[in-house]
Amino acid sequence: MGKRAITISAVFLIMAILVVAPHSLGAKTKVVSGKVTAIDGSGEAGTRITLNKGSSDNLKEGTRGYVGDGESAIAYLKVVSVKGDSATAVITKAMKRDRTAVGMTFFVRVEVPEEESEKTKTISSKKYPVEPEFIIKPQFDDAEWFSEGLAKVKIGDKYGYIDKSGGLVINPQFDDAGYFNEGLASVKIGDKAGYMDKTGKVVINPQFDTAGWFSEGLAGIEIGDKWGYIDKNGKVVITPQFDYAKNFSENIAAVKTGGKWGYIKNPLK
Repeated sequence: MGKRAITISAVFLIMAILVVAPHSLGAKTKVVSGKVTAIDGSGEAGTRITLNKGSSDNLKEGTRGYVGDGESAIAYLKVVSVKGDSATAVITKAMKRDRTAVGMTFFVRVEVPEEESEKTKTISSKKYPVEPEFIIKPQFDDAEWFSEGLAKVKIGDKYGYIDKSGGLVINPQFDDAGYFNEGLASVKIGDKAGYMDKTGKVVINPQFDTAGWFSEGLAGIEIGDKWGYIDKNGKVVITPQFDYAKNFSENIAAVKTGGKWGYIKNPLK
């Protein structure tokens, strides 16, 4: 490569750095990119172009940058407005007239919010591994994960619930218990299951052989060897008829019948 080519490349590099440089040298910044989505003009200085916001949530009016073809700057730009997921910019200088095109990449330098910068700094400064910090001391015969602020625990041969401070919210009194979802949890007294609310009040009397958790207003229940669904009032919405029934998700639930799996629609939606 000749001296002239090296000099031209160096000039392009210096200009690009200056254009996307932050207004304050002390500001925390980062370079982000996106695509040109529309052009209103021929590409010379003054042409308005539309940009998607790309990887930047911090793009704002006054931000400067350039459109590049992967080797050099084609045009330099200044953002004049930002709305939703797009921004409007004006070409301030065209290095290669009529070359800016839809689909090309633009690069800008944006300021990083202080909280984002500090969060990154905190994470990167942590040293691993760390010693575990107990927030609730080991004291239970069994324990499960928290759901809607409560976790089921076993003391002796009975289940109850604690909050995140470790305090008992519902005293251990059930032979088995499920997880809270949509405000209710299944509980078993003897060999039958029902449902209670977060105060520990049984709102659907134990009458099922198995009770799943509520999802999208319905819970799968087993009577005999067949599964169906009930609503939060305990009313049977889908008569038990399946070999197995899973939770509703996105208004659909998987059910097994005749040894094969299929899907049913949520009748409440």
